[in-house]
Amino acid sequence: RPRTGAAAFKDGNKEYKAENFKKAIEEYTVAVEADPGFAEAYFFLGSSFQALYRPGKEDAENVDRLNKAIASFQKSLETNKGATENQRK
Repeated sequence: RPRTGAAAFKDGNKEYKAENFKKAIEEYTVAVEADPGFAEAYFFLGSSFQALYRPGKEDAENVDRLNKAIASFQKSLETNKGATENQRK
C-alpha cells in the first residue's frame, strides 16, 4: 500500500534535520507525488536541493540541483493556499 504524503513528509523531515539531504529529497518527492498540493513539502524539497548546491561549481549535476531548488520553491508558492497567517506572508 502506498505511503501517504504526510508519512513521507515526516520521514523527510527526519532526514532533513539529520542533514541527509539526498534521502530527504527522496522522501519529499514521495510526499509531493502522493499529494501534489503539499506546499510545505515542495518548500523543503527545494531547501534540500539548495543545501546540496555548491555556488561556483558549474557541472551539470550542480546546476540541476539549483534548477530543481528554484522549481520546487516556485511550486511551493503556487500550491500555498495561505490557510494560516504565517503562510500568507
